[in-house]
Amino acid sequence: NLEQRGGSALTIDDMNGHFDAIVFGELVPRKWMAGSDHFRRTEKNQRDYPDETASADELVQIAIVYKGTRVTIYRNAKKYASHTIDSPQRFDINSVVLFGQRHLEEGGVSCYQGRIEDARIYDKALTVGQIAQLRPNKLSGLSPVAWWSFENGRQSDLQGIFPDTYLAGGARIVDGSLVLVGERATMIATPAGLLANMLGQSSPDTEINALIRSARTLREKFLRDPYR
Repeated sequence: NLEQRGGSALTIDDMNGHFDAIVFGELVPRKWMAGSDHFRRTEKNQRDYPDETASADELVQIAIVYKGTRVTIYRNAKKYASHTIDSPQRFDINSVVLFGQRHLEEGGVSCYQGRIEDARIYDKALTVGQIAQLRPNKLSGLSPVAWWSFENGRQSDLQGIFPDTYLAGGARIVDGSLVLVGERATMIATPAGLLANMLGQSSPDTEINALIRSARTLREKFLRDPYR
């Protein structure tokens, strides 16, 4: 859907209000961008960004590389846009990953609509040559920290970092892809045990309780979800 505005094909969120994301059409229609909390790591002037023109059945590879203070977006292994930032955001094992919804504190209306064939997160900045070698459902070169191929109906991270998942609002796995249909379709992936706590199970652990509080808004939205 080239007319959609502000959804994310992939977001990593530290659960404390900070996130980096592959966002489509938020500031300018039909353009990809490096989404971030309050646009801290986002280039707002996207006048020269090429419009997306892919047809409904065409797969497009989007990669965002963070190397020092340089952020570069690649489309099909070709440079799409590049800009500098003050400093990169740090993410650790307590982060969560979202497909569809832009970030945890977003109202849930701006969700990406489309099909995701393969998604990966790396802990090193890939070169354009390494990006060009990537193929859906196959590992090549540097191993990702997290990887979703969605093959055989599997929705969990193949690397085991984010094994717990939750599908909401019409999100589903179909023919080896994550399909996001509707205004609130989202998949969330978390470290083991965290998702249950986010959905309201109690725990005596202080750190977990802090995570529950920070995710309460998401929990309330999920409880209202008619597809839950």
